[in-house]
Amino acid sequence: MSTTKAETDNTTEQGGQVDLNDIRQRAASQTEDLIERPLDSVHAVEYDDEARQWRTLVDVVERRSIPDTQDILGVYRIDFDDRGNAMSFERLRRYRRGDRISFTH
Repeated sequence: MSTTKAETDNTTEQGGQVDLNDIRQRAASQTEDLIERPLDSVHAVEYDDEARQWRTLVDVVERRSIPDTQDILGVYRIDFDDRGNAMSFERLRRYRRGDRISFTH
């Protein structure tokens, strides 16, 4: 018996567990509501076994500029519990789109 993606997603939701792709999608869809800035990208998703939570890093556009290499972006960490509910967010740093930065966290 095969299952569709929608059926798999519903099973995952009902079981109270989410996977990496679910969290990436949640981070992407909830960023603008939580941070009130437009999402630029989701660039990290990881699960912390010890804390039993998901951590994501997203870039948001804090100020648009011309040329766009001068846009000011904010790197935010958004934490989700193991059921996929957003628990907290925090801005870690700001940078110009054209700058080279390290994304270690």
